Amino acid sequence: QAALYWAVVCNKRVGFFSHETSREKLMDRLVACASGVPMDAIKERTLDDKQMEAVCSISSRINSAPLFLFSAAGRTVQQMQDRALEITETMVRSGAVDIVIVDYLQIVAAPGNDEYTQVTAVSKALHTMCQRFGIFCLALCQLSRTKTDKSGHAQRPRLEDLRSSGQIEQDADGVFF
Repeated sequence: QAALYWAVVCNKRVGFFSHETSREKLMDRLVACASGVPMDAIKERTLDDKQMEAVCSISSRINSAPLFLFSAAGRTVQQMQDRALEITETMVRSGAVDIVIVDYLQIVAAPGNDEYTQVTAVSKALHTMCQRFGIFCLALCQLSRTKTDKSGHAQRPRLEDLRSSGQIEQDADGVFF
C-alpha cells in the first residue's frame, strides 16, 4: 500500500524488491488491494463485469505509475542498488528511484557465517546506499517472537524485538511496528 501511495499519488519512483514473492504475484496483490476486488476472484479468473472494469482501471493506473517491481530472491544490496540506480532503455520512466522498499531485510543475500553478521552487513549497506544516493528506504523485517506479560497478553513490540541484529536499530531513522 505504501508503494502504491508513493508511486500513484505522490509520483515518486519506487523500486519494490521482494525476496519472497514473484513480480506477477506482487502485481496481483497490488491490483486486489487498490481495486477492492477479492484476491481469490483475480487468481481464479472469476471476475464479474464490474470487477473486471475495476481491475482494468486500476491496472492501467498502476502500469502508468513510476512503480518498479523486482523479484529479488538471492540478490545482494549491491545488486539492488545497481538496479535502483540503473538507467535503461527498457524503462520508459528511466532514472534512479526515489524510494526503495525491501521485503524483507533478513533474507537479503550477504556475506557472513551467521544471520547476525549477514543482517548487520545488509543494514549497513542499505544505510550507506540511502546516504550516498539520497534514496529513502523502507526495509521490512521480522520481529522476535511476541512476548507475553504475566497475564498472558501479548506485549507491544519494542526496538530490541527487531530480529537478528542491533544494527538495524542503529541505522534506522525510524522504526514502525
